[in-house]
Amino acid sequence: MPCAYAGSDEQTASRVPGAAFTLYEDPAQERLLCSVMGPVEEGRTLSYEVRDAAGNPLGTLHRIAGNRFTRHTWRIDQPGHPPVNGVGELASRSSVGYRAAVVAMRLLDALPEAEGGKKPKKYRTLVWQAGEEEVMLSEASKKMTITADWLDRRPAFAFALVGDAPPLPC
Repeated sequence: MPCAYAGSDEQTASRVPGAAFTLYEDPAQERLLCSVMGPVEEGRTLSYEVRDAAGNPLGTLHRIAGNRFTRHTWRIDQPGHPPVNGVGELASRSSVGYRAAVVAMRLLDALPEAEGGKKPKKYRTLVWQAGEEEVMLSEASKKMTITADWLDRRPAFAFALVGDAPPLPC
């Protein structure tokens, strides 16, 4: 059973002007859980402010661009708590060997597919950590497992709404 329901584009625009997304507590979409504003571009970072039903800020989701050999990462800033960083499973490990494996996988991904075939789209699992503490695990943008009781689920759910794919050009 879902624990939140995404609002349609039309309902989001009429209910919360300026919001990119809305989430509701009920399937009839009568009780607003939160809205996601943005994105706001700040250099190589896209930021999405998450607000409660009354419009008060709950936290901010940041998509931080990668570089030629690394993928983008994510961060959730929630007032009164440490930043939560979401990175790929291998990159979340601290050893040099794991990080070297990530770079090697990126180089292999950049090679053309043999005989004109297309590579299937890979969805990634992100490990979300505050310091050394794992606080959440996301599988693509489909499944979120929150393990820290202090993490507000609404900024975490914003990630599922925004999605892990490259942002659309403006």
